[in-house]
Amino acid sequence: MGITENSEKNIKEYGLRIYTTIKNGPLDRGGAKELSDFIIPPDEVISKKINFEDWLQNHSNQEIIITLYSLLTKSFRDIKIKTNSLGSKDGIIGASVKKENLVSASNNVLHIISVDENSFAQNMLGLIPVEDYIVGVKSKSSPIIPLNQEQLSPLGILGEAIRKNRGKLMKFYIYNKKNGARDVTVTLGEDYYFKLGCEGAFGKLHMFPSSDNKDEEKQENINKLNNNTNLIQYYNGGENLNKIFEEMSAQKQLEENEYFIEHIFENEKGNEDIKKEEINDGEKKKEKIIDGRNIIN
Repeated sequence: MGITENSEKNIKEYGLRIYTTIKNGPLDRGGAKELSDFIIPPDEVISKKINFEDWLQNHSNQEIIITLYSLLTKSFRDIKIKTNSLGSKDGIIGASVKKENLVSASNNVLHIISVDENSFAQNMLGLIPVEDYIVGVKSKSSPIIPLNQEQLSPLGILGEAIRKNRGKLMKFYIYNKKNGARDVTVTLGEDYYFKLGCEGAFGKLHMFPSSDNKDEEKQENINKLNNNTNLIQYYNGGENLNKIFEEMSAQKQLEENEYFIEHIFENEKGNEDIKKEEINDGEKKKEKIIDGRNIIN
């Protein structure tokens, strides 16, 4: 598996999320964790604007140091790996990755709240309420579709993917807070009103799980980051994020209101956006989703 899906555009603001690793491949042997770990490209890739895949090809069949950022611990770590030879069927690092925004990764994920009895979500996807999070999806004919995308809600992304792929194979990338990452490939129903039959939410109260007791404090610091912040600025030789974040001014605040998904379903019109209304709290206006059912069921 290679990483040809990824561009180096604005890579300073991003990491490369590890979706799957080949068993006993370079990243797997190095201890990389699927869905929770991001690869941070080395300084020379960013400073010289080198394509990361080209950099890997130049370091094939060699021992290299890869820097990882963990959503679980909110910290960086370095691992040493021996890359595969150029042309290996498993790719140079033995993984499928996707460029994503590190800052929003903890929030732009769908937390499964409940699952209907004998539903598609229960019988085919095996979704576990409270424990499971949907991170991304992939159809046979497309690259990985992360639910973590700027200016788009995870709800809308998943709903659109389901609409476009009724009756087709789709892979769901799921993270379980107890057992870690898994992926499930299923054939979606062909019916126009096909539904998964689950309930979920995303936002401040439904962040990607953490193994750190100070998760809330660190997440608050992460939310203060400006999207244009250079990732390398706060890497600084492996220092813990918390110390660096404290020195940064607050420029980005997470929406306080909670966003709900109700029964991920297909809307009759098939292309309606989430309806929104503006509410005035006396000081500022907020946008609040008032009918999540227009996207998913």
